[in-house]
Amino acid sequence: MNAVVTQDTAVMVLGMHRSGTSVATRVLSLLGADLGENLLPPQEDNKKGFWEHVEAVDIHERFLASIGRTWHDVRELPRGWLDTPAALLALDEIAGLIRREFAGRRLWAVKDPRMCRLVPLWLTALQSLGIRATALVVVRDPIEVADSLLARDGWSRGHSYVLWTRHLAEALLATTGIPRAILSYGDLLNHWRPCMTRVAEQLGLQWTADLAQAGAAIDEFVSPEERHHDLVKESFRRSEIPGFVSELFHACSSTDGMPDWPALEAACSKFQYFSSLFEPTLEETIQARNNFGQLAHERMLRIQQLDQDAARISIERGSLELLAVERLERVKQLEAEYRGKIEQQARIEGHLASVVESRAEALAQAAVAQEIALRAQEETARVRDEMAKLAQLTRSRRWLIRRALGAAT
Repeated sequence: MNAVVTQDTAVMVLGMHRSGTSVATRVLSLLGADLGENLLPPQEDNKKGFWEHVEAVDIHERFLASIGRTWHDVRELPRGWLDTPAALLALDEIAGLIRREFAGRRLWAVKDPRMCRLVPLWLTALQSLGIRATALVVVRDPIEVADSLLARDGWSRGHSYVLWTRHLAEALLATTGIPRAILSYGDLLNHWRPCMTRVAEQLGLQWTADLAQAGAAIDEFVSPEERHHDLVKESFRRSEIPGFVSELFHACSSTDGMPDWPALEAACSKFQYFSSLFEPTLEETIQARNNFGQLAHERMLRIQQLDQDAARISIERGSLELLAVERLERVKQLEAEYRGKIEQQARIEGHLASVVESRAEALAQAAVAQEIALRAQEETARVRDEMAKLAQLTRSRRWLIRRALGAAT
């Protein structure tokens, strides 16, 4: 039994994706391990939560991308990866995260399946900060893991078996020399109390929460009914799993939590050694797949662009059709207005013709009147002339009369 230590302690929860690391990490937190503040929210494929620190996952993702790897890459990490500038940057980021989130915390834990392959970074950061490092390795039947990844991501079972072995081998080889414990996912769901008591002893921990007090919350969270892809009743499927993978899982899960570490490490070293034989071929295959993937991605982008163009053209066509309808309605309106103007013009022209005709009649009447007036003037002049002559005659006669009368006297 390991003695309980008082030094600030970090528990690295290590395990392949879909292996139960989320459940194990939540149990650790209920027993008193601090997980930090910024955790990934639950999602459809893990409704009870991942219990992963967002910043830690981001650091891991950026680093893997910088060295040309992904979380599901089965290849070894590039030779000398730990000494690359990308690794030094990730190391600084991890140390910064620890200082911000866990400074002065007596017991804390961090979990992300990617850590299985990046343990050396975390060990270096923890050592530089004077924090005691421990590892809790969570294992689950690789067939269940393969089924889960097939259902969630569509990965082939063969790919998942290699990925399962790669994660476990690198986690076990990287944690040699620090306190560590192996925890079976099935055992955790069915018998969490003795499992976590053993884990505390093997890692030299003392839970800050009382098992009796935390028990109700853990019982509610840890439910065997939540276990999907359970193979307890499907023993006939054991023949599906490669022999080496089956033996490795059996060595991890059938020891009552007391594995033969040297034998496990030897098996993992054997895997690493023989897998290197296939690395060149695997590199070529993955490169070809990536090329096809890039081509498919480019084609998908092109299809999306064409879809967007088609949608835009459809929208523009709809707009043009609407504009055409509006223009047609406007043309009809203008035609109606034009017909109204023509009718109005015809009425005006008819009125003008009537006015012109009336004017012509008036002019004719005026000419007649003018002629009559001229004749009247002439007649008046003639009458005046006759009257003048008559007046002259009258004066002449009066003179003659006066003269005659004067002569008579």
